[in-house]
Amino acid sequence: MRWLWPVLVLSCGAPRGPSQAATGVVVARVGGEAVTAEEVTVTARAFGLAPREALERAVETRLLAQEARRRRLDPAWVAEAATWRASVQLLLATAVESRYSDATLPPGLVARAVDERTIELAPPERLRVAHFLAPLQGDGALSPAAARAAAERFRASLPAEEVTLEAFEAAAAAFPTPCRVERLDPMDREGRFDADGPSAGRYVQSFVRAAWTLTPEAPVSAVTTTEFGVHVLLRVALLPPEPASPEVLRRVVRWDLVNSAREQGLQELLTSVRVRHRWHLSVESTHRLLGIADAP
Repeated sequence: MRWLWPVLVLSCGAPRGPSQAATGVVVARVGGEAVTAEEVTVTARAFGLAPREALERAVETRLLAQEARRRRLDPAWVAEAATWRASVQLLLATAVESRYSDATLPPGLVARAVDERTIELAPPERLRVAHFLAPLQGDGALSPAAARAAAERFRASLPAEEVTLEAFEAAAAAFPTPCRVERLDPMDREGRFDADGPSAGRYVQSFVRAAWTLTPEAPVSAVTTTEFGVHVLLRVALLPPEPASPEVLRRVVRWDLVNSAREQGLQELLTSVRVRHRWHLSVESTHRLLGIADAP
């Protein structure tokens, strides 16, 4: 959910409680409390939001804080400067998270959702490749020109007919260290590998694109350069999708159902607080913040 991640650091640069005076250009007022352009800008930068989205989030946070105070959820153990953020956390915990949780899912809903989504949630097909590497980093790294020349010589040395993994590795044996062939973990189309294991990661995108363009008819790539080195890739095998385990399916489905319910509950809460509490935008200041030209 967009709100059920760190609200305590939401919406402003320095913590400011309701009783503290706002500084900077005021773009909105919520129950008499000012929301400033500086506050919106910091939120936008912190969370990668467009100014309009950041303004909406700042206003909604204040509305939720006022609703928390109306419900007497001000936590006495929190310093005043952070009280309104902590109040929002408590409001979300009591009005949204506790109402929509794993324990509140209707009986049978998870089982039906698992049946409906078994194919959708199956792990995707994966591609196994090997690659010749002339490294540009680490011990014995080659210059870009030398690495490319080595990769081109390797590519030219491969058999003209079918290239097997054994032939690919045998051709590399004629090249001195640090050039080498590596057998890689299977990757999905996004380049992810060993998603559930200790070495989970993602290959660089230029490498992934080169790998997934390979076909059984043309299994060897052109010379490909990444930040790590110059490569020649060999398609080894395409691994079909594997059914996800029942435990993983249930866990994913439960997570999605709970978060969907919480998102709906949050929207209902936001609708109610917008009606209950006074708030308005400063049209002129908001237009400047959002870069909107004044109407003629």
